[in-house]
Amino acid sequence: VLFRSAFAYLHAATVFLGFGLLGASSMLVPYLAFRYGWSPADIGVYSAVILLVRLAVQSLLTEPAIRWLGAGRAVLVGIAMQACALLGAGLSVNGALFYASAILLVISGVGQLARSVVLNERVASADRGRMSAVHQSLIGLTGIAAPAVFAGIFAFVVDGDPHDLKVGLP
Repeated sequence: VLFRSAFAYLHAATVFLGFGLLGASSMLVPYLAFRYGWSPADIGVYSAVILLVRLAVQSLLTEPAIRWLGAGRAVLVGIAMQACALLGAGLSVNGALFYASAILLVISGVGQLARSVVLNERVASADRGRMSAVHQSLIGLTGIAAPAVFAGIFAFVVDGDPHDLKVGLP
């Protein structure tokens, strides 16, 4: 039951999108300072804005979105939004576009919360612990590998012009 095709796709999406998210997060401060010339104060304001958006999404948007879309569609929409947001963040040529991508990424979190609903509906209670363990193991492994890969990529592109698209690769 843990590796039926639908769950295999969900695990693959978790790894690939988590790799981008965890890798990018690990390099966020040096990336923002290099790419956009943001100061520590700018990064602090950015962090506060993202925190407030995250609180609003979790407290005001998640339940109505899951009810309106249905849990399964909310997961798929969340995955698609997360992929678009990560691509947008990488291709952002200025801080305003990066902000927009980051806010879209936070909104895509509705899909992650809907994932729990889907799993609770479709996985027998006896298998939920194993499913959660597989998911957490994939996130843990991704969390170990992604920062090293992204640090290497950032070191490769940091010698270029901050506005080159290659700098958005990480």
